[in-house]
Amino acid sequence: MDTKSIKSKYDMKFKVIAWILCIAAGCLISFSAIRLVKYDPAGTMTSSKYIESAEYLSMMQSYTASVEHAFYGYSDSAKQQELQNYISGLRDSYSGEIGMVLGSTELEGDYDAYLNELQGALSAKVSEREAASAAAQGETVAGTDQGQPDPVSAETVIADAGLPALDEYMLKQLDSINEKYAELLVDAEAHIDEQYELLERQAQENLKNNRNYYYAVVADGRTIYTNVPQNSGDPIAAIQELEGNREYRWNGVENGLYKEAGALNAEITRTAYEEAYGSEPESLTGASIYTGMSDSFYEKSRQEYDISYRGYLTTIILLVVWIVLFAGGFAWLIYTAGRSPKEDGVRVTFLDAIWLDIGGIILLVIEIFLGALFASEFRSADMAVSALRILRLSACTAVSVTLLLLWSMSVSRRVKRRENYTLCEAVFGGFRTVWKRSGAKAKGVGAVLWYLVGGILLCLITVLFGFLMGGTGVFIGIVFLAIYLAAVLKYVLQKAAAVRGIAEGVQRIKDGEFGYQITKGGGQEFDEIAAGIEHIAEGFDTAVTREVKSERMKTELITNVSHDIKTPLTSILTYVDLLKKEGLDSPNAPRYLEVLDMKSRRLKYLTDDLFEAAKASSGDMSVSLSRLDLVEFMEQVMGEMSDKTEASGLSFVVAGQKTGMYVYADGKLLFRVIGNVIDNAIKYAAAHSRVYIDFEEKDGEACIIVKNVSREPLNMSEEELMERFKRGDESRHTEGSGLGLSIARNFMELMKGKFRIEIDGDLFKVIICFPAENAQEEE
Repeated sequence: MDTKSIKSKYDMKFKVIAWILCIAAGCLISFSAIRLVKYDPAGTMTSSKYIESAEYLSMMQSYTASVEHAFYGYSDSAKQQELQNYISGLRDSYSGEIGMVLGSTELEGDYDAYLNELQGALSAKVSEREAASAAAQGETVAGTDQGQPDPVSAETVIADAGLPALDEYMLKQLDSINEKYAELLVDAEAHIDEQYELLERQAQENLKNNRNYYYAVVADGRTIYTNVPQNSGDPIAAIQELEGNREYRWNGVENGLYKEAGALNAEITRTAYEEAYGSEPESLTGASIYTGMSDSFYEKSRQEYDISYRGYLTTIILLVVWIVLFAGGFAWLIYTAGRSPKEDGVRVTFLDAIWLDIGGIILLVIEIFLGALFASEFRSADMAVSALRILRLSACTAVSVTLLLLWSMSVSRRVKRRENYTLCEAVFGGFRTVWKRSGAKAKGVGAVLWYLVGGILLCLITVLFGFLMGGTGVFIGIVFLAIYLAAVLKYVLQKAAAVRGIAEGVQRIKDGEFGYQITKGGGQEFDEIAAGIEHIAEGFDTAVTREVKSERMKTELITNVSHDIKTPLTSILTYVDLLKKEGLDSPNAPRYLEVLDMKSRRLKYLTDDLFEAAKASSGDMSVSLSRLDLVEFMEQVMGEMSDKTEASGLSFVVAGQKTGMYVYADGKLLFRVIGNVIDNAIKYAAAHSRVYIDFEEKDGEACIIVKNVSREPLNMSEEELMERFKRGDESRHTEGSGLGLSIARNFMELMKGKFRIEIDGDLFKVIICFPAENAQEEE
């Protein structure tokens, strides 16, 4: 595919389209979800047929349960439970009102005593009222005095209890409260009976007047209760012939909804039977309830269900379409996140600087908040929502989808960049790094860990001994703990001493005592640190020595260069001045010119040597390697330098070599190397001595060895002789720049060869080596 077409898919217009698609689809998904809930709030639309749906079954079961409750739900046990709840509520209300009255004054901690005495007075008043009611009805209550009882007042019970007296107004309030609640408690049972009777009568009346449903309660084959019209014949047959019941069979055979009421209170069923027929049944095992929906209400409900079901199904289909569109736009945004047609890399935004887990938590909190706002609007919304409510719901959804898309795209960009920028990674990853760097397997760190683990285990053992063995266990645990603490103290002090020793050693070394030995004994880790510091000190000492030597050499270099340049320059200036004074016609002029020529050449050679030494040491020289015969090349050099060697008064003895020694070298540079070595021998060899030139092939190397006896004592090392401006004649009486051997060594390094010198007493040896090549190879 063309690169241009590949990058065009990252164009901003496609991203904008995907954003709009996702936000619009998100809003439509939320509206579709609202419509689904409004269409089917109880989740009862389970079939395309109303008779087979959970909605029809739920409505019929609810109606049947209401019939059962209306005729059998108000039992004595239920009344007793309700009575107990009612009395308990009265007593709580009584305590609250008494507390409000007593709370208006200072009781000095006697509140509970007042409340107990007043409750006793209330019980006495209840007994008085019950006795009076029984006397009025001509009944006798066992254990009660048939005379008129003395009235019980708040003032009397408080005085009898020896509690501080209250003011008259407060006493009247307390008596009034006792009177009110005594009356309510005495009438509590009658009140509950009245309430139950009213509820039962209302429930049964509502069932009789409701013509949308029909019911029949049957006991021993006879109908006890029903709202089926009398002209309809048998109520059970009429209910079973209803349109809904003809289509729905409760047991696969019989029409209609049937409920076995045999588990109901048999006495209630017997009473209902006696009320209906005026006689007691011979045998009674319970009652059966038959219910059904009227034909008109069933048809109306069925039509409404069909309309709702079609809308419900259409909404589901649209919801799937909106979800697919949202998924497509979401996938496109995730795929193109961070990509741009103008750049090849993944672009970074401000969201990518937020920790992934922290940002996710913040997003979750915001989404929960927006979800709560949406749910609040949703609960208050109806099917015909207003434009303002639609706007609020759309705003919540749009903001929620936008935040979700922004964060998802940030996650996508991080995945593409293979980043794990999370707070957990920063914390635990750093801990993991520190753990690895700490060397937990090392002796020192491992000992610390074992001390910690051992201390925790020891504390646990101490606690366990204390529980299991009492005082003895605690004592043993304390002993173990003391031993552990002593060991820990010793270990910590040992480590502290080691740290102190290392700190002192660092200070001494910092002050210049590079040979200071740090005290050891703090463990393997600390001993290794101490040894490392000592090695660093040794390195510092060596570096300082080398630097001092380097500074000394620089001083000597400047001195030597100044001396070597100043000497010919002074001669040149002197003889020029003489020529100016005596003129060119002077008989001394030829000698003066000869000296000027010699000194100027000397200055030129010195300048050339300095230039070549600088170029050789910097590596800024072109090297052209070619295959040479080392023996033949040495003969050519000696031939070209024959005038100089013959004038030197030295005897040059070249060893005979029958076979050639082939190497790869630059002929020009090698000529200069051998020439410098020969010049060095001419300058510093003992007068009328011999200079030996040998050839050697060993360990894959082809070497030239030049040996001579020095005229002056060689009281310096080989390395010192290789330094620049270093001369065997320390008094510097001989001609030379002191650069010859240094230049030769640099040239050999450029040609990948080796150049070294050896000193044995006054014997001076120069060795020049190259990697040997096959003698049979054609040039």
